[in-house]
Amino acid sequence: MDFTSFDSRSVADEGRPLHLKHPATGEPIYDGERPCIVHVFGAEGRIAQEAFRETAKLEKLPEDATQADYHERLCITARRLIAGFENIERGDRPATAADADWFLALNISSPMRGKGRSFAEQVLSFAGDRGEYLGKPGAASSQPRTKSAGKTRAPKAGR
Repeated sequence: MDFTSFDSRSVADEGRPLHLKHPATGEPIYDGERPCIVHVFGAEGRIAQEAFRETAKLEKLPEDATQADYHERLCITARRLIAGFENIERGDRPATAADADWFLALNISSPMRGKGRSFAEQVLSFAGDRGEYLGKPGAASSQPRTKSAGKTRAPKAGR
């Protein structure tokens, strides 16, 4: 069995496509028939690990911190995990990785959850899902191998 299918670290540094969900309804977002995608680096990759180290060095938030303060703390890591966008525009131009701060500020995380999640929460949750990043390095343009990666064949009778 080729164990490169378990290489979530290398693939995490290539990024994978996250199909965004509406922050209020939780329904997938489309631009016409095209899915609105954020390309996200995975938590096991070197890029994300550096972002986590930077966040860990920050002072603890004060007891009177607001929800906006907590959201900004989430965004410190989330902005570093965004590699780019597809079918998402900022005004009249396509969004780029340089627009990560704008994108993450469009809504705010909330402890009172409804059906949806903020864009920052979606990015961080996706980045931490190892199943989205299993596969062979260099295959990031293909669909994540979450259905077949890690499965083993049943031993044949007599072995």
